[in-house]
Amino acid sequence: MTDHQIAEVAALSWIVELPRDLGLEEDLGPLLINNQLELDGWSGRYEELPEWSEGQPDGVPVKRLRFRRAYVDIGMPTAATDIAFGDLRRLEGTEKRAYEKGLRKRIKAGAKEWKTVCQLTRWYAGDLIPDPPEDALNPEESSPIRTDFVGMLNDLDLWLQAYGVSSGQVDIGSLALHDLPALVPWVVNVAASPDSRPTVRSGMLPIHARMPDLLPAEGNIAASRAASLLMVQGPEAFPFFLPLSLLYQAQGHSLAGRGRQAVIDMGTAVESLVSTTIKEAMRVRDHSPEQIEAVFEKQWKTIFNRVLLETLGIEIGAGSAAHSKWWAEAYKMRTAVVHAGAPVTSEKSERAVARTWSLFEWIGERLRTQDDLVPLGEAIRLQRPAS
Repeated sequence: MTDHQIAEVAALSWIVELPRDLGLEEDLGPLLINNQLELDGWSGRYEELPEWSEGQPDGVPVKRLRFRRAYVDIGMPTAATDIAFGDLRRLEGTEKRAYEKGLRKRIKAGAKEWKTVCQLTRWYAGDLIPDPPEDALNPEESSPIRTDFVGMLNDLDLWLQAYGVSSGQVDIGSLALHDLPALVPWVVNVAASPDSRPTVRSGMLPIHARMPDLLPAEGNIAASRAASLLMVQGPEAFPFFLPLSLLYQAQGHSLAGRGRQAVIDMGTAVESLVSTTIKEAMRVRDHSPEQIEAVFEKQWKTIFNRVLLETLGIEIGAGSAAHSKWWAEAYKMRTAVVHAGAPVTSEKSERAVARTWSLFEWIGERLRTQDDLVPLGEAIRLQRPAS
């Protein structure tokens, strides 16, 4: 690009409905996150820059948040309960018909609620302008429409956390993906110069798989009976239930975009699994309560890297990759989150949870190689859930 060449500029925006109405004035903004990139030909022409407005500082902006509000229709909040358990009213004849007619009217009328909507915008110039995705309704993994959305969502997270702290509202803060609609609209405005008419492209970005249940789900009768059995006998009758449920929670948090909570639950799941494995194995091998208690007075590093391996019949230092990689990667991440509040991307939390599933599977396999511990190994033989 020469000193006198006017750069092509593009503005990529994502439109996100927030889970809470912030109660801010209409069309608040723009909130400028950064302002850089002095470009020839654009100075003083920001009213013609795509998705911009008059009176902004010099330079092409890099990122911006902008908030608006809308008052929208929602369904009747208790429609499902009134339909599913309306028979509890024991109505008959004209009373039943009157109830059903009134219910239909209330469902049709619905209710209204306030929504705060945020426009996340990022600007690009010259060769950095993103190429159009092959599928506008599902951009590829490498597309900036998908990858840069993550960065913009982090910026929105930081703003919401600061707003929640400043306003004293504890229920306003960092977002999880499941807090947002499954599909996020995106729009790209591209202008070759301040005098040219912008080219507009748009589409949708799927950000998670939690969609409305438009079709009935398929239940699992065996699982419902197992859950009822646990309720009757109590969780203490199933010693591996706690670590397994914590790992399932960790994966759920990871899929929802709650990376920090996923890593915390992941670490707790492993501590619970290792402790339960050692305790139950020592009981099977007739160790006294005092001997068991003495083991857990040792440091966690020793318990994980020595006592666990001895329990599984493995020489010290000869553990599997599942064991060593969990310690080197996943536990290191857990320590950074717990002690320093380190941020965790969805990709990192997913990798840590995958490492943990591999560790669970390896411990189960090793238990099943010990003749006296086979029942313990069978107790943690569970299918890894779909990601």
